[in-house]
Amino acid sequence: RNIAGVFQSFVKLIFLQPDVIFCKGGFVCVPVGLSAWVLRIPIVIHDSDAHPGLANRIISKFAKKIATGAPLEFYNYPKEISTYVGIPVLENFKKYTEKERNEFKQELGFSKEKPLIVITGGGLGAARLNNAIVAQGEELSKNSQVVLISGVAQFEELKEKTKDFAKNFHLMSFISKDMWKFLASADLVVARAGATSNLELAALYKPTILVPNARLTGGHQLKN
Repeated sequence: RNIAGVFQSFVKLIFLQPDVIFCKGGFVCVPVGLSAWVLRIPIVIHDSDAHPGLANRIISKFAKKIATGAPLEFYNYPKEISTYVGIPVLENFKKYTEKERNEFKQELGFSKEKPLIVITGGGLGAARLNNAIVAQGEELSKNSQVVLISGVAQFEELKEKTKDFAKNFHLMSFISKDMWKFLASADLVVARAGATSNLELAALYKPTILVPNARLTGGHQLKN
């Protein structure tokens, strides 16, 4: 697959003739980065996590510039081409007043009279986090409004398990629009510890319980 990816990337880069290639990490960047190196196209990478992923570690050997989300002491990248720039977040991620947060709650169909807890395991969901919340879901939803964003894979299974829960328990597979508004209106967020989501929640000044996944590459969520 990577060999085919290198060939496809090579052809596309010859056709597009970009001035620079920006890589953010992930396996899809490797064939593009290798092709860019062969074609002598400058490469810039950005690493959000405090522990560099394998793709960025490979591409960093050919990069002209490296930008990092955490201070440089967390990385083994060459200091002369590396710059700590942080992680950009959308302007919607900022501190809101209680009045504004209550307005968001009502916009989204929640009551402003009860605390709102939003639980998210990332784009694909997190099975252990989902199962732990569902196990306590009835208790949690007695005095709070609970939103569990489960991911698509487990949604149908959890839908069956939670069908008799109180109406304060809301199960969602994925939120494609206005995720920031759910986070902004929440009184408490329970989340994994991805680098970008950490910064977004910090920008919102949001009380948060982080549950890092220690099994991911190099334990990067623990370092985040």
